[in-house]
Amino acid sequence: PIGSLNDRMTDQLFRLRYLIGLEPRASPRLIHVVVNDGTRTALGVTRWDRRVFGQVLDLLRESEARVIACDIFFQDASLANNDAPLLDALRRSTTVVLPVLVIPEERADASDNPIAADRKSLQGQRITINPVVTRNGNPPIGEDVVPPFLGLSEAAVTFGHINASPDLDGVNRRVPLLYRYWEGYVPALSLAAVMEYFGVTERNIAISFGRYIILRDARIGDDERREVRIPIDGQGRMILDVPGPWVDSFASFPVQNLIAASLDDQSRLHLFDLLEGSLVVISDVSTTNRDHAPGVFESVYPLSGLHMTALNSM
Repeated sequence: PIGSLNDRMTDQLFRLRYLIGLEPRASPRLIHVVVNDGTRTALGVTRWDRRVFGQVLDLLRESEARVIACDIFFQDASLANNDAPLLDALRRSTTVVLPVLVIPEERADASDNPIAADRKSLQGQRITINPVVTRNGNPPIGEDVVPPFLGLSEAAVTFGHINASPDLDGVNRRVPLLYRYWEGYVPALSLAAVMEYFGVTERNIAISFGRYIILRDARIGDDERREVRIPIDGQGRMILDVPGPWVDSFASFPVQNLIAASLDDQSRLHLFDLLEGSLVVISDVSTTNRDHAPGVFESVYPLSGLHMTALNSM
């Protein structure tokens, strides 16, 4: 009860801060590219057409965006000619962090199956990180991990989970940055992306549960390196510093506008200036995707906002 009361009081403080105009500044290096309700009509593509995503990845590569965090989960393979542009663009692209889903552990004997254990070992080597733990905690444990379809998983090198962790009242106030899985940890999409953006490997990460995650020798800007500390609770969750309602939180660039700007010489120069060196999050915020849940400010909040808010704080 005390925790729930504290959450509701904190919600009111976030709302008050927004009302008096003190919301935190959005990083100019954090760019949100979205598929919205008008994208498919504007581009004349169906909901399952993946060729446009390959086009977007190629465009971001040409613009020299530093890191791309993909918040769109391609679980199943499609037709070969539909998947090929996406796969080819992924192989050519700069660092792309692909999403995985973690299935929480529910059975005490879940790891007793030797076949499952062998598969977990192989999967864990690619998906998990093995940082130094200086203070133990109680992170959630993953029973299994669902990656993107096989061809896409084989072409990718970096992964992050997109699990949400709502509180008892259904509101998403925290992001679980780490899931314990096999012999390591599956990082959240936001943590995996910021590791790539700051040029931090797992050897330079220290975790003190109930205190912080330390990213050592993080590349801040072009010529500065320093230590970054990300506050977490005993379960490895980060409290989100929610700036405000979704429409006022972060500028989002619809995919169709991005492609249109790339076709005009003058607009293309401005676009590439904006994207160069940035961390780009690609999300599907269309109503048909239904990737939303209650938030601090509204009852229908796109879950991609969790990654954006976490990244902005980091």
